[in-house]
Amino acid sequence: MQNGSETGYSISRPGLDRVIVEYFPDASDNTAHATATCANKVRWWEAIDFKRKFARDCDRKAEHIGMIKTVLFSYLSKGQEQYLLASTLPETKVDRDELRIELGLSAEETQSITHRLGDASIEKITGRKRGAVSPLLDSEYLTGISAVYFTRDLIDDAAFSPEKLYDVPRSLTVSEFWNAASLFTSLQQKSSKYKTAGNFEDECEMIDLKLKKADPAKAGYGLLFGGSIVKYRGQEFQVTNPPMEKEGVSRRRKQLLCTAFPIFRGEKGNISYERDQEHQKMKKQLFLPLTYGLLEKLLPPSE
Repeated sequence: MQNGSETGYSISRPGLDRVIVEYFPDASDNTAHATATCANKVRWWEAIDFKRKFARDCDRKAEHIGMIKTVLFSYLSKGQEQYLLASTLPETKVDRDELRIELGLSAEETQSITHRLGDASIEKITGRKRGAVSPLLDSEYLTGISAVYFTRDLIDDAAFSPEKLYDVPRSLTVSEFWNAASLFTSLQQKSSKYKTAGNFEDECEMIDLKLKKADPAKAGYGLLFGGSIVKYRGQEFQVTNPPMEKEGVSRRRKQLLCTAFPIFRGEKGNISYERDQEHQKMKKQLFLPLTYGLLEKLLPPSE
């Protein structure tokens, strides 16, 4: 274990898959330092030059040190209050529509989602104080959670930097640092309630193909897929043409996601659209990480 009075933190290694860190306020006081939010912890890291020091201790680059923010949400399902946790990057807001798409929530359930829970409720539901909530739930609290979800932003970040270690709180003063792949695997082996953003390439299915030939010089595409219907995790979506990927722009940005409309079929198979009450649109608009290349792969084999 290293001396926290010298570095602002102390570390221990209980195993090959994780590192435990306890934070201290300054070199003259070994009282544990409590961080109430990710933003607070980011500022503390900057104050003690944590990334550089910790990266050196772990034989990594400073850019390969990160943290996971976990938010507790409540929502109504069949008149009963339910709870879910969503883990993402500290600078990222959790997208309610992503929760809907990935967790199979209904429109009504999604509309009722809120993160505005009081400190007492957070501690009662998770067993943790605000600022210490994480996917590392004790089993007695996991039973009261419908899902613990790792967002697409986090999954993409971990895939881009597979050697990265992420701060996952154990308390307000102690964190475990995990490699994301090891963390996801370990937790998913523990319970089926742990879920990650899905792989559209493996799970997306073409239900109704609407295909038109286009002039690539004008449209940027050889084929147009607008109006086609795909199915993902039990929900059907009518899609527009996905935007072309642009050099230097991440596909995670909504500008490069495929616009989609959730649809429902009546008894006779007729299609109805969900109205967007919040933005007063005729059709509820969502965004799917569908690329032009993936839609091409979903084409039926040519005769």
